[in-house]
Amino acid sequence: GGRFLEMGKTDLRDPEAVARQHAGVRYRSYDLVTAAGPERIQEMLVELAGLFERKVLVPSPIRSWDVRRGQEAFRYLREGRNT
Repeated sequence: GGRFLEMGKTDLRDPEAVARQHAGVRYRSYDLVTAAGPERIQEMLVELAGLFERKVLVPSPIRSWDVRRGQEAFRYLREGRNT
């Protein structure tokens, strides 16, 4: 049982098919831009920028890979070692 809230734009599912395949699961896709609208999005981004400026929030770590290490980089992602 439970709820699945899809916030991505790819691989959207049919809510009825999900319900048939997984008893008690409710599926819904959610589009923040459409639901909130541009004014609310701007308010949220201004608030987030302030939180980063005050160091309440910190950016996630960034790891870059030389293009010649592409195979290693994809393995890293596949193994779920990324943040």
